[in-house]
Amino acid sequence: MSKTYAICEIFHSVQGEATHTGLPMVFIRFSGCPLQCSWCDEPLHRQPTKAEHLTLEQIRARILEIAPNTPNILLTGGEPLIADELDTLVEYFKEQEYWIAMETCGEGGEIPAEVDWVTLSPKNPLPQTVYERADEIKFVIGPDAGDTEKQQLSSCQHPNFWLQPRALPSGPDPRAVDLCYRWALESGGTWRLSLQTHKYIGVD
Repeated sequence: MSKTYAICEIFHSVQGEATHTGLPMVFIRFSGCPLQCSWCDEPLHRQPTKAEHLTLEQIRARILEIAPNTPNILLTGGEPLIADELDTLVEYFKEQEYWIAMETCGEGGEIPAEVDWVTLSPKNPLPQTVYERADEIKFVIGPDAGDTEKQQLSSCQHPNFWLQPRALPSGPDPRAVDLCYRWALESGGTWRLSLQTHKYIGVD
């Protein structure tokens, strides 16, 4: 029997966050996550009954059906690192000449070497090697974050560092946006503001 992957959803949209904002991508959202963040804005991945178990060929067919001209894939979740044989999936789509990005909390497994772009959104302390593998760091900031959180962020040194306001279930949280805006200004450019632009234009 062919290997299958637990997939929450596959859809075509533009990246709404950080460095590649506006770039069309096919989003492969994996089911499941090792964390239980109460504010997670993608809770569908927590429902195993909602997952489809798809082979590589079925995933590719779905991609070609919805976005035959888009060469960019984003692996997200949930948490893609908990998928068994994730490296096999990455190698398969690299052979199809896709550019592959990943959004990860850095927990659950190893980041496959062939992933082209890694967005690390840490929720817990991680080994330094995980930070060094990341192409960008994105911290999700709630409206009540204060000096303690700010000092923790200051200890993380990375040349591509983003603050992303935590969203409400209904959409952007103005209080979190205001806080991240102010912290980005105060950083003098060390920290940049990542708005979830897809939420502002009402798409996935």
